Amino acid sequence: VLMVVAGKYLLKDVSVKNVLLSALAITVIHWVIADMGVFSGGILYPATISGWWTCMAAAILFERNFLCGTLLYVAIMFGSFEWMKTEYPSLTMA
Repeated sequence: VLMVVAGKYLLKDVSVKNVLLSALAITVIHWVIADMGVFSGGILYPATISGWWTCMAAAILFERNFLCGTLLYVAIMFGSFEWMKTEYPSLTMA
C-alpha cells in the first residue's frame, strides 16, 4: 500500500525524473518493509540496532536486483504508453 501511495503522489506529473524518483522510493519502501519481517522473525539477526543494520546490509544485493527490475519495468510500461500516445492520440488526457 505504501508503494502505491508513493507512486501516486510522485507521479502526479509523469516525467523521466519523477518516474526514476518513484522507482527509487518504492525500492527503499520495499527494502525497509521486507527487512522488517526478516528482522522481527528474530532467527537470523539479534534484536539490537546492530542486528537491524546487519539485516539491512545483507539485503542490499537483493534490493539492487529489485531496483534494476523496477527500472526495467517502468521503462517498458511508461515508455510504451508514451509511444502509444503518439500513435493513438485518443489516449492523451485532456
